[in-house]
Amino acid sequence: MIEDARQTLDRIAEPASVVEDSKRELHRLWQPAHAAAEAEVYLDAPFSEHPVHCKSLLYTSPAGGPQLFVGQDPSALARKLGVQSQLIASHDAMVYPSQIHENLYLTSMGPPGNLLAFANWLKQVSPAAYALWHAQMQSSAHYQSGVAYHFFASGRQFLGYFVALPKTARRVHSAKEIRAFLGTNVYQDPLPIKRLSAQRMDEDYLVRRNLEAEVPDLRGLQVLLVGAGAIGGFIAQNLLQLGAGGSRAPKRVVVETAKILKQAGKKSATRSLALLAENKGMLHICDRDLLSGGNVGRHVLGTQDVGKPKADALCAHLKRLRPGVSVRPIATGFHTLEGELERYDVIIDATGYETFGRHVSKTVRAAGWLRPPHFLLHVWLEGRGGVVRGLAQDDASCACYDCMWSYTAGTEPRPRHPAYSDAKWNAHGDDGYATMTPFSVSAPMAAAALATDALMSWRAGNAAPRFRSRSSEGKGIHPSVAKDLSRAKSCPGCSG
Repeated sequence: MIEDARQTLDRIAEPASVVEDSKRELHRLWQPAHAAAEAEVYLDAPFSEHPVHCKSLLYTSPAGGPQLFVGQDPSALARKLGVQSQLIASHDAMVYPSQIHENLYLTSMGPPGNLLAFANWLKQVSPAAYALWHAQMQSSAHYQSGVAYHFFASGRQFLGYFVALPKTARRVHSAKEIRAFLGTNVYQDPLPIKRLSAQRMDEDYLVRRNLEAEVPDLRGLQVLLVGAGAIGGFIAQNLLQLGAGGSRAPKRVVVETAKILKQAGKKSATRSLALLAENKGMLHICDRDLLSGGNVGRHVLGTQDVGKPKADALCAHLKRLRPGVSVRPIATGFHTLEGELERYDVIIDATGYETFGRHVSKTVRAAGWLRPPHFLLHVWLEGRGGVVRGLAQDDASCACYDCMWSYTAGTEPRPRHPAYSDAKWNAHGDDGYATMTPFSVSAPMAAAALATDALMSWRAGNAAPRFRSRSSEGKGIHPSVAKDLSRAKSCPGCSG
């Protein structure tokens, strides 16, 4: 205990340590003591190398406090957060570049309470941000538009302030009038400010906050998910959270296009350059079945969707989770899409049916679709869910779906990696459906997790291991497998 106290005192005595602690705790320290009475601020500003002029809307929730939506389209931001009425236009805002990736910190003077203290503080901790702010304060357009909110990047978050400008501010035009205004309201009798912290709601932050910097997300990709059942429902949610159906920020499109050109060569140049002009992603969900009551116990959808087409209901569910996302149901069979496979970057077979898996694998190979940068993923449960599996194909040279069996003339094909040694794991249920196999909701969730890991490995630049088999603990279950399968001899799917 004494040693802990000594280390704390030593850290306090070290100026560099105090600064680092201040950087980590800045958002907590920045908030005023009466922060609970202030508006909750949500910010959605586009990527830019320059300060961005935004609008704001104020909403007062009957059940909570005020909420402030800041962005170039604050009404769209409000809809994203489930607010569509009783919005009141508030003051304009200026958002300073998010690519200033330095962490601001407090000095010994503490958090600023007026414009002069803020100017002195910002100039000391971030001369670059101060220069941008000072340039705005010298602009007549700044006053005529009534900018009252200012937000600054600090690491990956934003903090700022509100200042109530006097009515005379809108009459400021000339350089002389600007100097007079600043002299009075910043230096002689500085205007008080209300410090604010903003929650980022831009797509780049929502999607990428939990990803490693070098791993691309799914925005801008054309994704086809076949199967909206138990497995497909959970996969769809994961795809949404990884950016499927969303657009990419321009800078990220340029960086990823350059990477593709370098890795794939001239063959992919046309496709890759097209990303620069069209970076809007899409998630298509293909399934022609209706949701039944028997599905609800292990599906993301609920009783309110029973009797509806699974694809329609699942897309509506995703849009409720993330308004504005580009998802489209296809309530027909996969055969209706076989002539337009080239539009897709990723195809995921989540039906869990062996015969369909064989068909999809053969179809994409015959169409010449299976080549970089395309990616095909099959994911399924074995029997009663004790084993979940996935097979990835990203090139015609890798093992196909049929390669999971061994073929010997005169005998039935045999699985190369059986899931179980105990037949009970493949026994059907007894609720009146001959093909119904019981498994709990944890099994499709595990399958969706496996699919997500396989997909993101491919996005990171390495699809291996292309065959993944994860086992739960239980008697009669073979252990997990993670490897690249060799192509099977005499394979009917790829002539291995």
